[in-house]
Amino acid sequence: MTFTLTLGGLTFTWGNVPADITWDYGARLVFCLIILALGYWAYRQSMDRAPLLVGIAFGLFGIYYVLILLGLGELYQTGILVLRYLGYLVIAFALYDFGSRRMEIRIPE
Repeated sequence: MTFTLTLGGLTFTWGNVPADITWDYGARLVFCLIILALGYWAYRQSMDRAPLLVGIAFGLFGIYYVLILLGLGELYQTGILVLRYLGYLVIAFALYDFGSRRMEIRIPE
């Protein structure tokens, strides 16, 4: 799949992404956006930063999928690796943050 953008007299063309990759990465992008939205929603409901951090991490993964779908994966290979590593680190931090808290145990009377 090739994308073409015309702005004024300038035409930009990029892409050459196979259709099977487009479908797969498109679905992954949709899931990332859903998790990003749910993470924000859960944060607003609980004011706990762990769901927000997980949502942000999946937002980073979503940027990766957008770059792949635009055919810019090879051009920004190093940046894509950094995005993915940051996403994994954010998830690891969110899980550590959540797990290291002292939980209140309530015993029903």
